[in-house]
Amino acid sequence: MAQLSEEEKEIIRKAKEIKRKVELEKEEERIRLKKELEKKREQDIRRDIEEDVDQLPEDYGEPVKRKVVKKQQRSNQLDASERARSHRSSTTSSVENSRKQRPPQRSNGKRTEQKEPVVVKKKRKKHKILRKIIWLLIILGIAFGALFFFIKSLVSKTNYEALNKSYTTPAGIMKERYVKNILLIGSDGRGNVNSSRSDAMILVSINSKSKKIIMTSILRDSYVTIPGHGQTRINHAYQIGGAPLLIQTIEENFKISIDDYVKVDFFSFIDIIDCVGGVKINVTNEEVQYINLYVNEINTLTNAPQGDGFLTEGGNLLLTGKQALGYSRIRYIGSDFQRTERQRVVLTALLNQIKSSGLSQIGKIIDVVIPDITTSITDTEMTWLILKSMLYFGYDMEQNRIPMDNTWSNIVVNNQEMLQIDFTTNIEGLRKAIYE
Repeated sequence: MAQLSEEEKEIIRKAKEIKRKVELEKEEERIRLKKELEKKREQDIRRDIEEDVDQLPEDYGEPVKRKVVKKQQRSNQLDASERARSHRSSTTSSVENSRKQRPPQRSNGKRTEQKEPVVVKKKRKKHKILRKIIWLLIILGIAFGALFFFIKSLVSKTNYEALNKSYTTPAGIMKERYVKNILLIGSDGRGNVNSSRSDAMILVSINSKSKKIIMTSILRDSYVTIPGHGQTRINHAYQIGGAPLLIQTIEENFKISIDDYVKVDFFSFIDIIDCVGGVKINVTNEEVQYINLYVNEINTLTNAPQGDGFLTEGGNLLLTGKQALGYSRIRYIGSDFQRTERQRVVLTALLNQIKSSGLSQIGKIIDVVIPDITTSITDTEMTWLILKSMLYFGYDMEQNRIPMDNTWSNIVVNNQEMLQIDFTTNIEGLRKAIYE
């Protein structure tokens, strides 16, 4: 093969140099076009992101928007990477074209999938549910507040008397937070006359732990020590010093704490029974004649026609207010034990009648009954008690009395028959009945 001359070598060298320059210019042009394409793609991505964010609900908040934007950016970056690889594959040499294309990026071994529309939909659905719950709570709160203040406006008509316990709390007294003791006092007077006697004394104990309401009658002939006045029957305590002295007497003799009292006279009792439409009581024929005697006495006091409200025979009867009062005052059939039992029967029937009444009827009952009541319970406390009464209606009701069976004996003091009580046994019995 002939050797090339120096001139030919120079021509070949220059040709190769020109070829390299052409290839270099091509490569620079390719890089420039690539950068322009990536720049345009980046602008398109930013515009798409801004449009997606603007379409989100305003109440999704910035954290949710940022989360969607971040996912959208990651998605678009993956798409751009795929397109860049495709572009390099088409512009590289034949050797590079023969290489296998790399598989798309994977996250934890799984192909990345775009689920932004699903995420937004789930977030939106959860947000709507939460918003409905909030609105429901707001509406219930407003309704409860309106009911609370409505009831409070009704109970403000009660005759309020503060219970000031100026005496030292007796040693060993029973008191628990889950028990509320309210003393019901039925006097044989009218209005706020404290000189009248306490004809009925029933301790109503609401035990929120055992879900029970225990009604304990205290017999009026019980022989007790009245603080500052010596020993005599317990109903004299009310006659001497009203409800405060009666409560002190019960606390010191029976070692049980009393939180409040509610006091009604005979005529208020009649109004309360009539307001609920009467009470159903199983009356014997023997009891009818004594009921009529008391009804006749009430007719005389109220200038009602003679014979008004008389019963003709016994049976399961719906008694009016004055008939129910006559029934609860019977003392000539059986002993005072049976008398207090009748009082608890009437009270239980009254509670059952209120329980079966609708809300509108209960509101009417409150409006009529409240002015006839004298109590140490404040308006706010009374309102809460009434609201909780819906819960208390589900409690079991139990009856109890003091003195308990086989814990007493008859004695005569100043020519008057009274009940000598075994205080130790009765105190322990009260503890079990009320607090367990």
